[in-house]
Amino acid sequence: MNKKSLIFGVLVTAIWFMGIYGFTKSNGYILPIELNALGDFLAGIFAPVAFFWLILGYVQQGKQLDQNTRALEQQEKALQLQIDEMRENVKQQTELVNIQKTQYEEQQNLLEPRFIISDAEVFNVLGRQFEKNFENNHLLNSNENVFVKVILNLINFGEEVFDLKIKENGKKYIILKVDHVAIGKKQSLEFDLTDLQIDVLNREQELFVEFDITFTCKNGKVLCKELKLLIYKRNELQFGAEFFLEK
Repeated sequence: MNKKSLIFGVLVTAIWFMGIYGFTKSNGYILPIELNALGDFLAGIFAPVAFFWLILGYVQQGKQLDQNTRALEQQEKALQLQIDEMRENVKQQTELVNIQKTQYEEQQNLLEPRFIISDAEVFNVLGRQFEKNFENNHLLNSNENVFVKVILNLINFGEEVFDLKIKENGKKYIILKVDHVAIGKKQSLEFDLTDLQIDVLNREQELFVEFDITFTCKNGKVLCKELKLLIYKRNELQFGAEFFLEK
C-alpha cells in the first residue's frame, strides 16, 4: 500500500471514530454493561472500519497489479527490441561473412591460371602402304602405318602453376608433364592418337576425347580442368578437329 492510500485510510478511520464519539456524547449514550450488548456495540463501530480497510486494500492491490502489468509490458517491449536488434546484428554479420567469403574466393581465383588454346591442328601422317592401298581401293587393315597427330599450344595468361599434368580422362597415361608454367608462357602439346590406342580410320562417327589438366596453383591449391577434343573425318585422307577448354 502506498503512502497516499495509507494516509487516506487513517484519515477516514479517524473521522469515523470522531463521528461516533460526537454522536454518542450528543445523545447521552453510555457503554452498555452487559457483555452481549457491549459486543454488539463494538461490532457496529468496528465492522464498517474493517470493511472499509478491506475495500481499500483490494483497490490498492488492483492498482499494483495494473502497475505490474504495465511494467511487464514495457519489459516485453524492451526485450522484443533487443531481440530485433540481435536479429539485425546477426543479419549484418551474415552479410559481412558472405562479403568476406566472396572476397576470399575472388582472391583465390586471381591465383589460378588462365589457359587459352592456340595454334591447334590435326595432322595425318600416312605410311606408303596406306597410300598404295587407298589408290587401289583396297580395304584398310588395322596394321596400316597410319598416325593422326594432334598439336596445340596452351598459353597461361593467369598466375604461374606447378606440376602440370595432362592425361586422358580416366586413364593413367600422361601425355604431358611440366614442373612449372610461368605467366605468359606457351606450353606446346603434341601426341599421336595411336599412342592413346584410338583408332580413327575405322570410325564412321565423330570421335570425342576428354583430357584432364591437373596442376597446383600458387596458393598450393590443386585444381583440375577439362580439355575436350572433337575429331571428325573430312574425307578418307583428312581429319578435322575442334578443341574445348573448360574455364
